[in-house]
Amino acid sequence: MATEFDLLKDQNDKLNDILRQHQIEHIFKDPTMQNSMSKEDRGDVLVNSVDDQSSLPPLIAEYEKHLEELSSQLTCYQ
Repeated sequence: MATEFDLLKDQNDKLNDILRQHQIEHIFKDPTMQNSMSKEDRGDVLVNSVDDQSSLPPLIAEYEKHLEELSSQLTCYQ
């Protein structure tokens, strides 16, 4: 059986993947961003875009949904 640490690590990895995918889908669709970025700058944009509050509500909703799923799974294992 997985330890609590392993479950939290998996949850963290999944949420980071969701965040990264969300950023890629929304940031790189903007033509002004595509024109102003070089390939080397893309990592910085992903990191700095966390400060952009406009993209947080869908991300928070996805996080809460995922958290509810994990909570129900945890209840089943207890």
